[in-house]
Amino acid sequence: MAKVSKELGVSLPAPKDIFSFGDDIARVTKELNELALAGKKTATTSFPVPQPQHWDVGDLSVGLDENKNPCFLMRTTELTVMNFEDVDPSFAADEGEGDLSLEYYKRLVSSHTEDNRKLV
Repeated sequence: MAKVSKELGVSLPAPKDIFSFGDDIARVTKELNELALAGKKTATTSFPVPQPQHWDVGDLSVGLDENKNPCFLMRTTELTVMNFEDVDPSFAADEGEGDLSLEYYKRLVSSHTEDNRKLV
C-alpha cells in the first residue's frame, strides 16, 4: 500500500482483505476481474461470514489477478448481512454475472455451497 499511496499522493490504510474472485480458477478470476474493472460487477458475496467479521464500510481490499498479482483496490461502500433466501434481484444484478437475474445468482451460489448460511 505504501507504493500505491506514494503514487496517488494520499495515505491509504492497510487493506483488510486480499482476495481472488472465482475460487482461484484462473479463467473465472480473470472474467470476474474484467467485470469489476469495467464497473459491471459492483457487489460481491462472501460466505460463510467470517467471525469475527473483519471488514466494514470504508475498508479497502486488494483484488488479485489470475497470477496472484494485485489487480485492483476496492473500497467497501455498503455492507449487508442477509440470509441466502433474502437476496433480492437488485443485489443479484449488482453481482454483474450471467444474465444478471436473481435465478442465475441463486443457481451460481448454490453450486458453490449447499449450506445456506448468512452471506455478506
